[in-house]
Amino acid sequence: MLSPEATRECAERVAKRFPVYFVWFLLGVPWLMFLYFISIDRVLARGDVLHFLIQFVLFHTLLILAGIALVGAITRRPLRPDASLAPPDARPLRPDDLPRSIDPDDIPLRLLRDSPRNVAESSSHQRHTRESEAQEEGPEAEGLEEEGDRLIPKPDDETHTSLMAKSGTGGPRWCRKCDAWKPDRCHHCRSCRQCVLKMDHHCPWLDNCVGYHNHKSFVLFTTYTCFMALYGGLEAAHETFRFFNDPPPDITPGPDAAQKWDDWEELRVAFKPVALLLIAIMGIVFGIAVGGLAGYHWFLVLNNRTTLEDMNRLPPAALLDPETRSRLEALGERGSRRRTPGAWRPDHILTRNERNKLREEARSLNVYNVGWRNNLRSVMVGDGATPSSSWRELVHNIVTGANPLAPLKRKQYGPGHFFPHDPATLESLRNLTREMRVGIGEGREEPESEPEVYTGGEWTLGDDSSDSERTVCDESYGDRRRGRFDV
Repeated sequence: MLSPEATRECAERVAKRFPVYFVWFLLGVPWLMFLYFISIDRVLARGDVLHFLIQFVLFHTLLILAGIALVGAITRRPLRPDASLAPPDARPLRPDDLPRSIDPDDIPLRLLRDSPRNVAESSSHQRHTRESEAQEEGPEAEGLEEEGDRLIPKPDDETHTSLMAKSGTGGPRWCRKCDAWKPDRCHHCRSCRQCVLKMDHHCPWLDNCVGYHNHKSFVLFTTYTCFMALYGGLEAAHETFRFFNDPPPDITPGPDAAQKWDDWEELRVAFKPVALLLIAIMGIVFGIAVGGLAGYHWFLVLNNRTTLEDMNRLPPAALLDPETRSRLEALGERGSRRRTPGAWRPDHILTRNERNKLREEARSLNVYNVGWRNNLRSVMVGDGATPSSSWRELVHNIVTGANPLAPLKRKQYGPGHFFPHDPATLESLRNLTREMRVGIGEGREEPESEPEVYTGGEWTLGDDSSDSERTVCDESYGDRRRGRFDV
């Protein structure tokens, strides 16, 4: 006998997994209906064996591929960010923390070992040492030198640094719920209760998050399900058309036939056209619905965006250079309502025109868009895959991308934490961030003049000698939020 707590936990688990069971139901029941009413009762019954084999192979191939992709999307659980890859200044300052000054000599050994620059320097130093030793030892050491060069790990091309900042503070991204470093394109999922690498969205139909670990499986599942539904619906529509134009002989007995049906036979014969029409409508409608979702995700894949990045209302902000960030920290508490020139300005400090301009310009800057070929290859083949140099490699990448069982080629360093980016787009986003968030225009080192500020008694201009005149009082901020006046 189960206790009430165990019964409640079991009921909650079943209720949470019910959408997953319903998805399997939507795949299983149409398969049985299609196999019996279309393939066996219609195609095979009239002796069209070739059509039956082609239909059987195509439909079941799409069904198996969709099922494998669905299993991969469900079973591949979200991955937590690796805390050992966090930069030294990732943790934000707390109100009770003392100002931090990072000692350049106090660098973790992990960063020194994994840094591409240090790896290159160490490899060049080791190569120079081996060359000098080879000259002393003679030509016998040349083979060992070439073998040692092949054993040196090659770093990735892109830099292993964070690019994006928190729009509210301007500092590195940090998850307050997990109290851990949050890499670029990583978000905290309230359902999974953890941060998910390159999170796309949380899908209740999978009871899982769609992100860096299973994005390919989700895209393939929607694609193969769309093709399977459309193919089954079109086959059912064709059989429905043939049924009404050329009825089978078992339901059209001639005047001389002495066939008498019982109640079950009459119900079976009457249900045949209904079943064919139902399968056709279900297949076409379901295929169009899932096809819309698949098409949207293929659009995101080709543009290297996630659903959260495409629908997020908060404009992105680029992480500024260390010198500017240190000056922002020295100016005071980040994210406050102080309108100090050169300090970081959150959304509630910006005017309505500034917020609209920031949303329009920042949302159009996709830092991670490196070309549709590279975007497609990074998701379907793996971000560690190289461009195809021959037709054989191109065909291999296509087969790997279409196969839900093929393992992805992951990066050697920080997979899911660091991504390739477009340097020109990143620089444009940094210039926009300096202009709108810090008040430093492009090509100017000094912050632009601040607008008029209401200090509770009268309108004044910001003055460098007085902090009180550059501070928006809580009352004025509440009035401004209620639309009484605009700054």
